[in-house]
Amino acid sequence: SPPVVRTAMKEVGPRYDIVGFDPRFVGRSTPLDCDWPVGFTWFSAGASRAGFDRQVALSKSLAAKCRATNASVLPHITTRNTARDMDVIRGALGERKISYLGYSYGTYLGTVYTQMFPGRYDRMVLDGAVGPDDYSPRLLKRTVTENEQALSAWATWAAARHTTYGLGRS
Repeated sequence: SPPVVRTAMKEVGPRYDIVGFDPRFVGRSTPLDCDWPVGFTWFSAGASRAGFDRQVALSKSLAAKCRATNASVLPHITTRNTARDMDVIRGALGERKISYLGYSYGTYLGTVYTQMFPGRYDRMVLDGAVGPDDYSPRLLKRTVTENEQALSAWATWAAARHTTYGLGRS
């Protein structure tokens, strides 16, 4: 295991069996080949309409490639199925309950697990929690104003330090 995991788990390791897994079609699980270009990286659409249109076209193209090569499995790539997979792992290990540590999306996955299998978990740590009702395109909608204010404050700060950072004066 990576050194950071060994360090963080000094207290937990002796008390728990640490089990990790790759969710369906992630990492070393069954690969999902969408024929994306090698080295592909998402980039921000930027603020322009042209950038937005490019991002939409790219997203449609990638979705079509996934559908063309993986149509039969796409319906099975769900958080609920991943929660079911977690429960299969629990059962295969002969455990009555699991304890779980989830970050970001993992908090949503952990919450879904608790809803689907209410008697099969013990302790849960959910860090950077995202509620099941909010994990959708609406996730950031409620914070648009705050995000715009934070960006404006940062831009003002960066503009005042143009000679240091070279990001522009406005």
